Amino acid sequence: MKPIVQWLVRASGGRIIGPITTQEVIRKIRTGTFVGEESISKYPEGRWHPISYEQSFFDVLLEVLESELGDSQKTEKPFGKEDASRRIENLKEEREIGKANRETVERTPSLSHEDVDAQTPVIIDLEQAPEKPPASKKKSKAPKSKKKKMGRAIFDEVPQNNKEKKKEKKKKSSPLDIVLILAALGLIGFRALKTMEPVRTGSNQIHLARPNFKAKQKKMTKGERTKAMARAVRSFRNDNFTDYLKAQDALISLVSRTRTLDAYGYLCMTYKELWPFSHQDSEDYKTFEVVLGRIQQLHPKSPAANICLVVFHWLKGKYDDAQRIMDDSLQKNPGMIFFNHMMGELFASRRDYRSAAYYFGKVRELWKPPPVWSKSMLQLARMYRKANAPGQAIKLYRSLLKNNPSHAVARIEMGILELTPYQNISQAQDHIKSGLASGQSIPKSIESEAYLTLAKISILLGNNRQALKHARQGFSIDTTNEECRELIISLGGIKALNDITISNVNLVYLGEQYMKMKNYTAAQAEFRGAYEANPKNGFAALRAGEALWAIGQSNEAIEWVKKSIQADPNFIRSYMILAEFQSRRFKYEDAVDTLKAAYRLNPRHHGIYRGFAHAELQRRNYPGAVRYSKKALELYDTDIPSLIILAEALTAQGEAEEAFNYLQRATELDPSNEQVHVTFARISAALQGTDAGITFLESKASQNGDVLYLKAIGDLLASEERNTEAIQYYYDALEKNPKHKETIMALAKTLQKEKRYNEARDYFLEAATLDPTNAEPIYLIGQLYLDSGKYPLALKNFKRVIGINPNYPLANFYAGQAQLNLNNTTEALKMAEQERLINPEIPESYTLAGDAYYKNKQYVQCAEEYQKALAKGLRTSGLYVKLARCERLRGNFDSTLTMLTEAEQVESGNPDIYKELGALYHLRAYYIKAKEAYTRYLQLSPNAKDRKEIERRISSIQREWEARSE
Repeated sequence: MKPIVQWLVRASGGRIIGPITTQEVIRKIRTGTFVGEESISKYPEGRWHPISYEQSFFDVLLEVLESELGDSQKTEKPFGKEDASRRIENLKEEREIGKANRETVERTPSLSHEDVDAQTPVIIDLEQAPEKPPASKKKSKAPKSKKKKMGRAIFDEVPQNNKEKKKEKKKKSSPLDIVLILAALGLIGFRALKTMEPVRTGSNQIHLARPNFKAKQKKMTKGERTKAMARAVRSFRNDNFTDYLKAQDALISLVSRTRTLDAYGYLCMTYKELWPFSHQDSEDYKTFEVVLGRIQQLHPKSPAANICLVVFHWLKGKYDDAQRIMDDSLQKNPGMIFFNHMMGELFASRRDYRSAAYYFGKVRELWKPPPVWSKSMLQLARMYRKANAPGQAIKLYRSLLKNNPSHAVARIEMGILELTPYQNISQAQDHIKSGLASGQSIPKSIESEAYLTLAKISILLGNNRQALKHARQGFSIDTTNEECRELIISLGGIKALNDITISNVNLVYLGEQYMKMKNYTAAQAEFRGAYEANPKNGFAALRAGEALWAIGQSNEAIEWVKKSIQADPNFIRSYMILAEFQSRRFKYEDAVDTLKAAYRLNPRHHGIYRGFAHAELQRRNYPGAVRYSKKALELYDTDIPSLIILAEALTAQGEAEEAFNYLQRATELDPSNEQVHVTFARISAALQGTDAGITFLESKASQNGDVLYLKAIGDLLASEERNTEAIQYYYDALEKNPKHKETIMALAKTLQKEKRYNEARDYFLEAATLDPTNAEPIYLIGQLYLDSGKYPLALKNFKRVIGINPNYPLANFYAGQAQLNLNNTTEALKMAEQERLINPEIPESYTLAGDAYYKNKQYVQCAEEYQKALAKGLRTSGLYVKLARCERLRGNFDSTLTMLTEAEQVESGNPDIYKELGALYHLRAYYIKAKEAYTRYLQLSPNAKDRKEIERRISSIQREWEARSE
């Protein structure tokens, strides 16, 4: 009897279903349970691959989608459903990619497959072979027992069988075939590649080569794709500048002429390796944005898109964001090679050599058989060396050099190890000098260490003069090398140290190392030094500004970003960061001016419109935020910050369903983004109630306890006046990060609501010490004093806020409230006018003016100001009551009744409505209605301060009614 085939199915969220039969899988496809985004594996020991790779399932999926497309032409498509025609196109494309991978599986370099349950990748014979191997010898040296197995394709795992291997063996090209294919490829790609060559300058810096996705180019054949990918991986593996350039060219040819997803992952990693040698300016950022946008459009959920997103964060210096995505991905799939490598780099930069060695060791295990990526072998050897395990380190260096004899950095580090601890002076000297003379790029810290080792050798050989020269060279390259510093002072004194010229490029490198270590104080010092050494280095000034912002020096940060723009006026990223900083400090006019300047340089850069959207969101102009973020997405539809801004603005406008639709796109692009999760929780709260948002956030917090999630739960609870619960969550967040300023501020505000004024004040003061140039804590202390009736102290603090930042929203309004409570109505009106000039679209300045006019008994002006506040969108029950009161006092009784009716519709439980109704009815001699309204007022407000006065009025009404009845 033929055994029943069973399958395991992994849904897009990672949930495993099964084992189930083939017929059950087909049934679930037909009923819409499976939609083509799943992966399958034969039970019990099969390998995972996309469901569309199985012909029987592919046919059913295609049939269902085509049926769906037909139905969608007759009826309106359901909300949130992916367009059927696009899904069919993607399915067919994925099918073709899978077919091509299977057909060429033994020729494809399979070095870093990122699929979840993939097997360890191995390297194929083709990569080991020379360009033109003799056919006869090649055949004779390939016995089955020694033939290297092909692992998985880089991003799409492919099942193998012996028949495919035999077919592939028969199809192997002769040397002449290889030459002809390469020649044809060269002719086809010559024109495109000519424009892709990196631009060199006199300073040896390059621009990253950019693919031309718009130009029509002849598609590659399967054989050409395989050869190009093999060439790219072979060059990438060698780990030196020249070979990375070769890899870049091959990969650009691939992504320009094919839709090979793995090529994008390799290209982004190649850009990362070339980044230290690039200009790191607007052109280079634009190049990366183009590639990232393309892969996110092709397959936003693919490992390649994930790799490119991580590298993009890395290049921007957002190492926390990069680590967040990698942590999330590695929890689901510990075998992601590039992420293991980059995690190792992060831990190495933080001097956690044990953890770094673990990650680099994982790369060595996953990328085999040798030769592996030389860089990971080198990094692992270096970790052993740093951890004082020279025996393990020397074995790795020798293994690396055996497979890649020209690797200069490995040779240098081997030389360093030969001296310490082995004291092999001649070998150490030969290795180091050979590496330094190779002309290859050497990391600054290693180059500095090399010269330090040569200095030590010179001392051992009795040549102190040469030793001093080497030590000075080492220190000029890396000023953090304390051994070099001490050696220079011991050999030549302080004078020998002070006259050393430091390269600004080296200072930038050191600054980035400090940024990875989160030592922002040291980082800003290095970046500032680099800028001062070369005032044209706009990147150094920008990074100085970002480091200063991270330590709370916001005013100084803004000034340094301005210097970046002066140094490089075409660097759009500097304008965007400056505008963001200005918006966060409520300097909206300055932010708009900055963005306008950027717009004049490049009117079609999506980041400029995102900047406008952010500024409008900050000042609560939600329609403006929606308009600008949608424009940004028209230009770059995978921009995650724009999607978040748009979702937040739509939610604030009460359009939570539409916001949810946009946020789903952001989730696809970056599933681990905390800000996306927090925004999702707010939308869930708007659609399904606060508890739905809290439940979602608690599930996220239980996974990693992130401060942002705990604070967000507190915020949702505080919005529901569940202050005691909110306070506890804020405390929990601060246990994890006692200096998280936003949580400190939120806690203080909630304590203030609970009238725990002293505790609230202490937390506000703590927040103020974290960023002395930020006016917000002082502003909130002013509100606290205003709330507790200490009006002189409140006024003093609001004046301080205005002194720090004259544009701070509502600072003039609250200063005017304090003046009003001190009976200074003239000053209050001045404050209202000043607030109106700064923020003309918000209603608070009009309510302040109305309150001042009421206090002055100017009832016509009072009513006019309240009407303006209504027109600006403030429609509270309290405002309608205030307007009704002014209308009554000016004698406009019909309008009074209309306003009170509106107030009752907004909030029927507001006692002031009935107090004002009582006054109106009393004035018009409707005694029974007046008495009923006043009685209702006292029922709703039994502890009213004016209770005795209202009871007196009720008695007076009773007497008047009785007298009139007689």
